[in-house]
Amino acid sequence: MKIAGLTVKNNVVTEIGKFAILWNRFEHRFCNNHCNLSKIIENGKSIIIDEIKLNNFREAVKKRMELFGVDSTTYVFHELHLDKKYMSPEDCRRYMEQFIDNTKPDNITGCLLIIYRIRNNMMHGLKDINELDEQFELFQAANGVLEELPERSL
Repeated sequence: MKIAGLTVKNNVVTEIGKFAILWNRFEHRFCNNHCNLSKIIENGKSIIIDEIKLNNFREAVKKRMELFGVDSTTYVFHELHLDKKYMSPEDCRRYMEQFIDNTKPDNITGCLLIIYRIRNNMMHGLKDINELDEQFELFQAANGVLEELPERSL
């Protein structure tokens, strides 16, 4: 598909579109239309997501790490660009690394924090449309997690 004179695969455009809609649904239902790290941590403690969906997302994140040739600590710090507004980056880093390294069972918080950072990087961070095709599996796996969120509203 041609967008602003650049070519992006149709399946990538579809997954990014789904990601935007699914994130909007999450933020509306779980964060009262204003998501921040504290709300993700609070909600992450009570949400249950299918382990297969979590593992698919974890593996997609690990594939991205391999592209950069980094470990989870470096990936979280340099590629996910921690948000320092709402809580200590150390706390966020720990949750995200534990999710990636699978060292804490049922770490929905770490998973959601990574998805939040992907969302923020997509909308507010560095942009390179040429790298979107390489992120298809990442968005697809994130969508799998977001689709699993229970029907709940505030």
